[in-house]
Amino acid sequence: GKSADAKIGNWKDVCDRSPLMQYLENVWEPRLKPACSDKGQFTANQEKVLQDAEIFAAIGAVLAKDGMEDADAKEYVDLCNKLKNGARDIADAVKSKDFDKASKAATEIGKSCTECHENYRS
Repeated sequence: GKSADAKIGNWKDVCDRSPLMQYLENVWEPRLKPACSDKGQFTANQEKVLQDAEIFAAIGAVLAKDGMEDADAKEYVDLCNKLKNGARDIADAVKSKDFDKASKAATEIGKSCTECHENYRS
């Protein structure tokens, strides 16, 4: 049979960017960013940090899919990839209990948010 991706057709028919971005903001400021800025919080909330990071990586990937808003702009796709890769690094950092790696990756995610919103925020 067809792969799941083929069945989906166009990602923009599946989800809209605004609520995805809203979700990222709602999780980033109050939860994920603080957990990656404080070693005690990072250690105490590993399961939640891992879950958040995995979802951030998935959203970063979806935002850059063909047909999604601005996905035809190379700079935008690069920023989505920066978000995705930063989130993957946080997930890996939880697994290897590497707070410094998570902290660095969180800084990269923060930069991708700021740079993207300067250019593409609707």
